Amino acid sequence: MKLQRRIIYVLVATALLAAGCGSVAPTSKTNSTKVPKGTGSLKLITPGTLTISTYGTDPPAMSVSVTKSGIKIGDPGGDIMTSFAKAEHLKLKFIETTFASVILDVEEKKADIGMGYYYSTARAQEVYYTDPYFQSTAGIFTLKATPYKGISSLSTMKIAAVTGELWAPYLQKLYGSNVLLYSTDVDAAAALLNGQVQAFVDGALYDTAPPLSQHRSEVAVHLIKVGQFGMPRAAVLNTFYNFVACSNKGLAAVYDKYELKLAKTARWKAIFKATKVSGVTPPVKPPVEVC
Repeated sequence: MKLQRRIIYVLVATALLAAGCGSVAPTSKTNSTKVPKGTGSLKLITPGTLTISTYGTDPPAMSVSVTKSGIKIGDPGGDIMTSFAKAEHLKLKFIETTFASVILDVEEKKADIGMGYYYSTARAQEVYYTDPYFQSTAGIFTLKATPYKGISSLSTMKIAAVTGELWAPYLQKLYGSNVLLYSTDVDAAAALLNGQVQAFVDGALYDTAPPLSQHRSEVAVHLIKVGQFGMPRAAVLNTFYNFVACSNKGLAAVYDKYELKLAKTARWKAIFKATKVSGVTPPVKPPVEVC
Protein backbone atom coordinates (compact mmCIF):
# COMPACT_ATOMS: atom_id res chain seq x y z
CA MET A 1 0.00 0.00 0.00
CA LYS A 2 3.82 4.94 1.21
CA LEU A 3 2.31 13.35 6.42
CA GLN A 4 4.52 11.24 8.14
CA ARG A 5 8.13 11.66 12.70
CA ARG A 6 9.33 12.01 16.22
CA ILE A 7 5.85 10.73 16.78
CA ILE A 8 3.92 8.80 19.28
CA TYR A 9 3.24 5.24 18.25
CA VAL A 10 0.05 3.83 19.57
CA LEU A 11 -0.78 0.44 20.91
CA VAL A 12 -3.89 -0.31 18.94
CA ALA A 13 -6.53 -2.43 20.58
CA THR A 14 -9.26 -4.23 18.76
CA ALA A 15 -11.76 -1.56 19.70
CA LEU A 16 -9.62 1.18 18.16
CA LEU A 17 -9.29 -0.59 14.87
CA ALA A 18 -12.97 -1.38 14.85
CA ALA A 19 -13.86 2.24 15.47
CA GLY A 20 -11.01 4.23 14.00
CA CYS A 21 -7.90 3.44 11.93
CA GLY A 22 -9.57 5.54 9.29
CA SER A 23 -12.95 6.25 7.89
CA VAL A 24 -13.36 2.66 6.78
CA ALA A 25 -15.66 0.38 8.71
CA PRO A 26 -13.87 -2.95 9.20
CA THR A 27 -15.54 -6.16 8.27
CA SER A 28 -14.68 -9.83 8.33
CA LYS A 29 -12.63 -11.36 5.54
CA THR A 30 -14.29 -13.84 3.29
CA ASN A 31 -11.85 -16.40 2.00
CA SER A 32 -13.07 -18.72 -0.68
CA THR A 33 -9.65 -20.31 -1.11
CA LYS A 34 -9.31 -23.51 0.88
CA VAL A 35 -5.82 -24.04 2.23
CA PRO A 36 -4.89 -27.66 2.95
CA LYS A 37 -2.57 -28.31 5.85
CA GLY A 38 1.18 -28.21 5.27
CA THR A 39 3.60 -25.91 3.51
CA GLY A 40 2.98 -27.58 0.18
CA SER A 41 -0.55 -26.19 0.20
CA LEU A 42 0.64 -22.59 -0.12
CA LYS A 43 0.24 -21.17 -3.60
CA LEU A 44 3.68 -19.65 -4.24
CA ILE A 45 5.37 -18.40 -7.38
CA THR A 46 8.31 -20.68 -6.64
CA PRO A 47 7.48 -23.74 -4.51
CA GLY A 48 9.30 -23.61 -1.19
CA THR A 49 10.19 -19.92 -1.59
CA LEU A 50 8.32 -16.86 -0.35
CA THR A 51 8.99 -14.01 -2.78
CA ILE A 52 8.55 -10.58 -1.21
CA SER A 53 8.39 -7.23 -2.98
CA THR A 54 9.41 -4.20 -0.93
CA TYR A 55 10.06 -0.52 -1.63
CA GLY A 56 12.90 -0.27 0.87
CA THR A 57 13.38 0.99 4.40
CA ASP A 58 10.43 2.74 6.05
CA PRO A 59 11.41 3.00 9.71
CA PRO A 60 10.46 1.87 12.16
CA ALA A 61 7.89 -0.34 10.44
CA MET A 62 10.47 -2.19 8.38
CA SER A 63 14.06 -1.97 7.22
CA VAL A 64 15.79 -3.31 4.13
CA SER A 65 19.55 -3.73 3.92
CA VAL A 66 21.98 -5.36 1.51
CA THR A 67 24.35 -7.92 3.01
CA LYS A 68 26.95 -10.26 1.53
CA SER A 69 24.30 -12.97 1.38
CA GLY A 70 21.71 -10.70 -0.26
CA ILE A 71 18.86 -8.46 0.86
CA LYS A 72 17.81 -8.66 4.50
CA ILE A 73 14.62 -7.29 6.04
CA GLY A 74 14.31 -6.25 9.66
CA ASP A 75 12.42 -4.12 12.20
CA PRO A 76 8.87 -5.24 13.04
CA GLY A 77 7.58 -5.94 9.53
CA GLY A 78 10.70 -7.73 8.38
CA ASP A 79 11.15 -9.67 11.60
CA ILE A 80 7.56 -10.90 11.54
CA MET A 81 7.84 -11.93 7.88
CA THR A 82 11.14 -13.73 8.50
CA SER A 83 9.61 -15.60 11.45
CA PHE A 84 6.62 -16.56 9.29
CA ALA A 85 8.85 -17.95 6.54
CA LYS A 86 10.85 -19.93 9.07
CA ALA A 87 7.69 -21.39 10.62
CA GLU A 88 6.48 -22.47 7.17
CA HIS A 89 9.94 -23.84 6.23
CA LEU A 90 10.25 -21.40 3.34
CA LYS A 91 13.24 -19.69 1.81
CA LEU A 92 13.00 -15.92 1.36
CA LYS A 93 13.55 -14.10 -1.91
CA PHE A 94 13.37 -10.32 -2.19
CA ILE A 95 12.54 -7.85 -4.92
CA GLU A 96 13.43 -4.27 -3.97
CA THR A 97 11.62 -1.80 -6.19
CA THR A 98 9.80 1.54 -6.07
CA PHE A 99 6.75 2.15 -3.92
CA ALA A 100 4.43 2.33 -6.91
CA SER A 101 5.74 -0.94 -8.36
CA VAL A 102 5.16 -3.26 -5.39
CA ILE A 103 1.46 -3.69 -6.14
CA LEU A 104 2.29 -4.44 -9.79
CA ASP A 105 4.80 -7.11 -8.71
CA VAL A 106 2.07 -8.87 -6.72
CA GLU A 107 -0.62 -8.45 -9.38
CA GLU A 108 1.69 -9.72 -12.12
CA LYS A 109 2.75 -12.69 -9.95
CA LYS A 110 6.35 -11.60 -9.70
CA ALA A 111 6.01 -11.59 -5.90
CA ASP A 112 3.85 -13.50 -3.41
CA ILE A 113 3.59 -10.70 -0.83
CA GLY A 114 3.97 -6.93 -0.88
CA MET A 115 5.17 -5.40 2.39
CA GLY A 116 4.46 -2.31 4.43
CA TYR A 117 1.51 -0.47 2.89
CA TYR A 118 -1.32 1.59 4.33
CA TYR A 119 -4.92 0.76 3.49
CA SER A 120 -6.89 2.55 0.83
CA THR A 121 -10.08 1.50 -0.94
CA ALA A 122 -8.40 1.97 -4.33
CA ARG A 123 -5.58 -0.40 -3.39
CA ALA A 124 -8.03 -2.89 -1.90
CA GLN A 125 -9.57 -3.24 -5.36
CA GLU A 126 -6.23 -4.48 -6.67
CA VAL A 127 -4.81 -6.59 -3.82
CA TYR A 128 -5.97 -8.48 -0.73
CA TYR A 129 -4.74 -7.19 2.63
CA THR A 130 -3.42 -9.24 5.53
CA ASP A 131 -4.20 -8.25 9.10
CA PRO A 132 -2.32 -5.15 10.31
CA TYR A 133 0.80 -5.25 12.45
CA PHE A 134 1.80 -1.65 13.14
CA GLN A 135 0.47 1.92 13.33
CA SER A 136 2.19 5.27 12.97
CA THR A 137 1.31 8.88 12.17
CA ALA A 138 2.32 11.28 9.40
CA GLY A 139 4.53 14.34 9.44
CA ILE A 140 6.08 17.19 7.51
CA PHE A 141 9.87 17.47 7.43
CA THR A 142 11.60 20.80 7.01
CA LEU A 143 15.11 22.01 7.64
CA LYS A 144 15.39 23.89 10.92
CA ALA A 145 16.93 26.76 9.00
CA THR A 146 13.72 27.12 6.98
CA PRO A 147 11.10 29.40 8.62
CA TYR A 148 8.01 27.34 9.39
CA LYS A 149 4.96 28.73 11.21
CA GLY A 150 2.43 26.00 10.52
CA ILE A 151 0.92 24.52 7.39
CA SER A 152 0.19 27.99 6.03
CA SER A 153 3.94 28.25 5.39
CA LEU A 154 3.67 25.49 2.78
CA SER A 155 1.85 27.78 0.34
CA THR A 156 5.18 29.32 -0.68
CA MET A 157 7.23 26.11 -0.58
CA LYS A 158 8.13 23.28 -2.91
CA ILE A 159 6.91 20.06 -1.29
CA ALA A 160 8.30 16.56 -1.85
CA ALA A 161 6.05 13.51 -1.87
CA VAL A 162 6.46 9.97 -3.20
CA THR A 163 4.56 8.62 -6.19
CA GLY A 164 1.86 6.21 -5.07
CA GLU A 165 1.95 7.15 -1.39
CA LEU A 166 -1.26 8.07 0.36
CA TRP A 167 -0.62 11.77 0.91
CA ALA A 168 0.37 12.94 -2.57
CA PRO A 169 -3.18 13.44 -3.95
CA TYR A 170 -4.20 15.60 -0.96
CA LEU A 171 -1.11 17.75 -1.35
CA GLN A 172 -1.49 18.07 -5.10
CA LYS A 173 -5.10 19.18 -4.72
CA LEU A 174 -4.02 22.07 -2.48
CA TYR A 175 -0.59 22.98 -3.85
CA GLY A 176 -0.67 21.84 -7.46
CA SER A 177 2.65 22.08 -9.27
CA ASN A 178 4.44 23.03 -6.04
CA VAL A 179 4.28 19.33 -5.15
CA LEU A 180 7.20 17.43 -6.66
CA LEU A 181 6.84 13.65 -6.87
CA TYR A 182 9.78 11.29 -6.40
CA SER A 183 9.99 7.55 -6.99
CA THR A 184 11.45 6.73 -3.54
CA ASP A 185 11.51 8.13 0.00
CA VAL A 186 15.30 8.36 -0.23
CA ASP A 187 15.12 10.59 -3.30
CA ALA A 188 12.47 12.81 -1.69
CA ALA A 189 14.50 13.15 1.51
CA ALA A 190 17.64 13.98 -0.49
CA ALA A 191 15.70 16.69 -2.31
CA LEU A 192 14.90 18.29 1.06
CA LEU A 193 18.51 18.17 2.18
CA ASN A 194 19.93 19.63 -1.03
CA GLY A 195 17.37 22.43 -1.23
CA GLN A 196 15.33 21.28 -4.21
CA VAL A 197 12.27 21.36 -1.93
CA GLN A 198 11.56 23.03 1.40
CA ALA A 199 9.23 20.37 2.84
CA PHE A 200 8.86 16.60 2.64
CA VAL A 201 5.77 14.63 3.68
CA ASP A 202 6.21 11.06 4.97
CA GLY A 203 5.88 8.85 8.03
CA ALA A 204 6.91 10.88 11.06
CA LEU A 205 9.80 8.63 12.03
CA TYR A 206 11.43 8.61 8.64
CA ASP A 207 14.27 10.71 10.04
CA THR A 208 15.59 7.51 11.62
CA ALA A 209 16.65 6.27 8.17
CA PRO A 210 19.31 7.56 5.78
CA PRO A 211 19.73 10.16 4.49
CA LEU A 212 17.74 12.09 7.12
CA SER A 213 19.23 10.10 10.00
CA GLN A 214 22.63 11.52 9.07
CA HIS A 215 21.28 15.07 9.42
CA ARG A 216 18.80 14.79 12.30
CA SER A 217 20.20 17.85 14.07
CA GLU A 218 19.30 19.89 10.97
CA VAL A 219 15.80 18.51 10.40
CA ALA A 220 12.51 19.39 12.10
CA VAL A 221 9.36 17.28 11.97
CA HIS A 222 5.84 18.68 12.30
CA LEU A 223 3.09 16.16 13.05
CA ILE A 224 -0.01 16.30 10.90
CA LYS A 225 -3.40 16.46 12.58
CA VAL A 226 -6.56 14.78 11.35
CA GLY A 227 -8.35 17.16 8.98
CA GLN A 228 -5.29 19.12 7.88
CA PHE A 229 -4.87 19.11 4.08
CA GLY A 230 -8.33 17.55 3.98
CA MET A 231 -6.85 14.29 5.23
CA PRO A 232 -9.13 11.88 7.08
CA ARG A 233 -8.03 9.88 10.11
CA ALA A 234 -7.05 6.95 7.89
CA ALA A 235 -4.52 9.12 6.03
CA VAL A 236 -2.98 10.64 9.15
CA LEU A 237 -2.89 7.62 11.46
CA ASN A 238 -1.27 5.07 9.22
CA THR A 239 -1.77 1.37 9.87
CA PHE A 240 0.72 -0.94 8.17
CA TYR A 241 -0.38 -4.06 6.29
CA ASN A 242 1.06 -6.57 3.89
CA PHE A 243 -0.93 -7.84 0.92
CA VAL A 244 -1.24 -10.68 -1.57
CA ALA A 245 -2.87 -11.11 -4.96
CA CYS A 246 -6.65 -11.24 -5.00
CA SER A 247 -6.35 -14.77 -6.38
CA ASN A 248 -4.15 -15.88 -3.47
CA LYS A 249 -6.26 -15.19 -0.39
CA GLY A 250 -5.23 -18.53 1.05
CA LEU A 251 -1.70 -17.22 1.62
CA ALA A 252 -3.11 -14.25 3.55
CA ALA A 253 -5.19 -16.63 5.69
CA VAL A 254 -2.11 -18.67 6.64
CA TYR A 255 -0.10 -15.51 7.39
CA ASP A 256 -2.89 -14.04 9.53
CA LYS A 257 -3.15 -17.25 11.52
CA TYR A 258 0.58 -17.19 12.17
CA GLU A 259 0.56 -13.50 13.20
CA LEU A 260 -2.24 -14.19 15.67
CA LYS A 261 -0.24 -17.05 17.16
CA LEU A 262 2.98 -15.00 17.28
CA ALA A 263 1.24 -12.10 19.02
CA LYS A 264 0.59 -14.32 22.04
CA THR A 265 4.29 -14.96 22.57
CA ALA A 266 7.19 -13.09 24.14
CA ARG A 267 8.77 -12.96 20.69
CA TRP A 268 6.10 -10.48 19.50
CA LYS A 269 6.86 -8.08 22.35
CA ALA A 270 10.59 -8.43 21.74
CA ILE A 271 10.22 -7.56 18.06
CA PHE A 272 8.55 -4.25 18.87
CA LYS A 273 10.62 -3.47 21.95
CA ALA A 274 13.73 -3.46 19.77
CA THR A 275 12.40 -0.43 17.88
CA LYS A 276 10.73 1.15 20.94
CA VAL A 277 7.29 1.22 19.33
CA SER A 278 4.07 -0.70 19.80
CA GLY A 279 2.39 -3.00 17.35
CA VAL A 280 -1.22 -3.64 16.58
CA THR A 281 -2.37 -6.36 18.94
CA PRO A 282 -4.24 -9.25 17.27
CA PRO A 283 -6.90 -10.42 17.10
CA VAL A 284 -8.26 -7.45 15.19
CA LYS A 285 -10.93 -6.91 12.60
CA PRO A 286 -9.33 -6.60 9.17
CA PRO A 287 -10.00 -3.76 6.75
CA VAL A 288 -12.76 -3.86 4.18
CA GLU A 289 -11.69 -6.25 1.46
CA VAL A 290 -12.89 -5.29 -2.01
CA CYS A 291 -11.24 -7.66 -4.46
